[in-house]
Amino acid sequence: MPFAPAALSVFLAGSVAASAPDDGLSNVELPPAETVESAPAKKEKRWSVARDFAGLFPVGELADNTGPMGGPLARLGFQATTHLELGVRGGFLHGLEKQTSYGTSAMSGVPVLASARWFALPHHEGPYLGVEFGTNILRRRHEYDATARARTPESQILQDRTRVYVGGNIAIGVVVSKTLPIDLRFQASALDLVGNGKPFEALAIGGTAGYTIYF
Repeated sequence: MPFAPAALSVFLAGSVAASAPDDGLSNVELPPAETVESAPAKKEKRWSVARDFAGLFPVGELADNTGPMGGPLARLGFQATTHLELGVRGGFLHGLEKQTSYGTSAMSGVPVLASARWFALPHHEGPYLGVEFGTNILRRRHEYDATARARTPESQILQDRTRVYVGGNIAIGVVVSKTLPIDLRFQASALDLVGNGKPFEALAIGGTAGYTIYF
């Protein structure tokens, strides 16, 4: 008995599907798609350490007792905000001798100062204003020539002495950039703010130049 056309089509299709070779792909498990993670944001360095060289020139009455002062300073800073830096600075300033009526005199110092700097631009670069306040350990030296020593009563001869004074600085400066952190500043210094109630007798002007490392 002949097959119906529809039944024959179904039979032939099933036979072709059964005889087709298995390429093995039907059971292969594909690896999961990789996810691309965004790189973490770079953490900003907020601590800094700097090495400065300072030069100060006494003015007024202080200029009669000592020559220019200069020496190395070190500064440790912390970026409290994007514009404000807090820190501490200290070092040694050697004073050159000044000719006097009796010989020479000079003054050297060790400043230890708390500091604050406000930057006009974010990220602590560009122009800034700075203030510092703390102690100045000052050593005054006197050298008498032979003639002056012979004429001066022993009780009137000035003796070398070391004293601690309260001092402060006001500064204006600029940091070139964060990638080139050269720091240049001009400052006015009061080496003795409260001694004898006459801070204007111990004034100096000058500046510093330094380089900063951030970590």
